[in-house]
Amino acid sequence: MDRETREKLMRGEAIDLADPRVGYRESDDAFDMGTLFEGIDGKEGSFAAIHCNKTICYRLAKAANGGYQAIEEVAANRLREFASAWDRAADGRARVQAFLALSEDCFHKKTLGGGGIPDPEDAVVQQAMRDLIPDVGEGNGAEAVVQLFSLARKRPQWRLYRNELWRDAERAANEVATGRAETMAAATLSVRHRVSNSGRKMPKRTVSTPLLLKGLEFDHVVIPDATHFGNERQAQAKLFYVAISRATRTLTIASSQRFVQFNAPDL
Repeated sequence: MDRETREKLMRGEAIDLADPRVGYRESDDAFDMGTLFEGIDGKEGSFAAIHCNKTICYRLAKAANGGYQAIEEVAANRLREFASAWDRAADGRARVQAFLALSEDCFHKKTLGGGGIPDPEDAVVQQAMRDLIPDVGEGNGAEAVVQLFSLARKRPQWRLYRNELWRDAERAANEVATGRAETMAAATLSVRHRVSNSGRKMPKRTVSTPLLLKGLEFDHVVIPDATHFGNERQAQAKLFYVAISRATRTLTIASSQRFVQFNAPDL
């Protein structure tokens, strides 16, 4: 959308989402997967789904079953939380719990319904992971957990949707396993430092907040439930403009209302 749209937002005027340059989808559900995936097979290039709430972003990525990857906040709070839980663990059981808790936040785990047939390949990988559990309690446990990180990626029933977080935690575990760091906390600091220096590589399909994607461009941008920008306490119009201006080829906006209007920003 163009300069005229920006000026309307700056004046607090209503925006017509049925603009011919926009793919408008009537929906009041931020988790409507049609917004994220409808027509995607016929499009090439990079994709970004944008929502202001980071928790919703993670939930969207999970609901998308790995079809979009969530981008981590710069502070890497969840990574540091895992490192802290690992370092204060008194035994192997507590270390395993730290690993499993992280996996719950990174994978969409398919469960079998009543009468479901287990996946033989998944069962093999699951057993290999179970066989490693006792080794997590030996020494610093890092070598065993590195193997667990790798095996988790191979489970057919698990779909990774926070690859960046899982990758960095795996790298941190490897730092401890090889003796390059004494604690998981020190290892995570080292890993994040390298990431900040080398820059992050965006996945083909990203789901994140406007602030984390500011300055970046994507071929295709989708915005689930555009009315949620009105719930932001500050910079409603500015955040909406940042979101819609990330698109270079197509812009899809879902909303329960054809017209959206936000408070004019303080200049």
